[in-house]
Amino acid sequence: MGGVDGHSARPREYTDREVMFLRSVTAVLATAIRRIDAEEALRYQSLHDPLTGLPNRALVRRRIDAAVNAPPGPESPVAVLLIDLDGFKILNDRLGHAGGDDALIRWTEQLRTVVRPTDTVARIGGDEFLIVCPAILAEDPLTIATRITELQVGDHAVGQGLPVTASVGIALAGPGETRERLIRRADTAMYQAKTTGTGYTLAP
Repeated sequence: MGGVDGHSARPREYTDREVMFLRSVTAVLATAIRRIDAEEALRYQSLHDPLTGLPNRALVRRRIDAAVNAPPGPESPVAVLLIDLDGFKILNDRLGHAGGDDALIRWTEQLRTVVRPTDTVARIGGDEFLIVCPAILAEDPLTIATRITELQVGDHAVGQGLPVTASVGIALAGPGETRERLIRRADTAMYQAKTTGTGYTLAP
């Protein structure tokens, strides 16, 4: 909510013409503000996942590019963690679409608690997530990955345990690393972790 005030240098009565002018100015400003709000809402929707509210694939790509292109420092420029939920399809089939969505939201809330404030957690697919960790020490992604593999979402709605865990692939950016290659390395490491059941794997 907002308002427009009209003031004069001395006390007086405003004419009908002046009142109409102020109303016209107010209407123009209100229309402009509504348009700006609508544009901001559309911009937000285009860059965030509608279910979880997390950044989507488009936004996380920007974050990776920004991290990779940042000036070098004592830390690794960026680490990417690619996450796939193990057995989520079984849980989704058991609970139904709405129940699966609820489980996904609850798992996402837990995921946000194991990363740093500077990290970006994004949802890039149905049960696939990607974390961008800028300016991070080499051993820190392993700590984050360990915490992720310890997260579980059970089938509490029906009173039976059906835990869903995660497989994590980690890739640290090297000299001249591109976004595409970094994601591809993390993806390969994630599938290796899923195949071997190790929880997480660090890409060479």
